[in-house]
Amino acid sequence: MENTLINVELEGVKDKTELKNEDVRNMSFADNSFDVILSLLCLHNINDKIEREVACCEIARVLKPGGTAVISDYVNISEYAKVLAQVGLKVEKPKSYFLEAYSLIWMVVVTKER
Repeated sequence: MENTLINVELEGVKDKTELKNEDVRNMSFADNSFDVILSLLCLHNINDKIEREVACCEIARVLKPGGTAVISDYVNISEYAKVLAQVGLKVEKPKSYFLEAYSLIWMVVVTKER
């Protein structure tokens, strides 16, 4: 958070920025709050498969209709895609991005229908 605050100040967007640190499995945001959600190398840190599914459901809950979520990780991408599809999001086929990331990273892009 401290480094993010420094970057926010350096970019001159402090007055337009609010930082929150929350557990993705139980977010305080209202349904349909975000146009875009980005998760980069985060969900695999949740050890329990059921809890990762809960996290995916929360991402779907707070995503606005017409919104897009991009989830990138080393593992479990097919698992995330399956759960997100089950809760009604349109899921693009997961892709690997080895050359772009210089490491084996998988990404799934999902959208919430309007």
